[in-house]
Amino acid sequence: MNLDVSNRIKIIKSTKGKHDLTFKEMVLQECANSKEVIHFLKALQKQYEESPFYELLHGLKDHMSIGLRDLRTQEEICYYTSDE
Repeated sequence: MNLDVSNRIKIIKSTKGKHDLTFKEMVLQECANSKEVIHFLKALQKQYEESPFYELLHGLKDHMSIGLRDLRTQEEICYYTSDE
């Protein structure tokens, strides 16, 4: 019996609007290993840092996640990993 069990690491995008009480979450990307995760998150962080519309709350240097705020809407955005 051969079970195809995928141990891929998921990158989750979590958003919370200014007046929302809960976060909305979705799987943004699945990666094969931690090297792929770091590469993806670094590229994502760079895109947001280049935009004048987002404030970086914390980056990969501090956590294995990225936290941002949209300065126009005050929406909080977080990208983090999960292996579940």
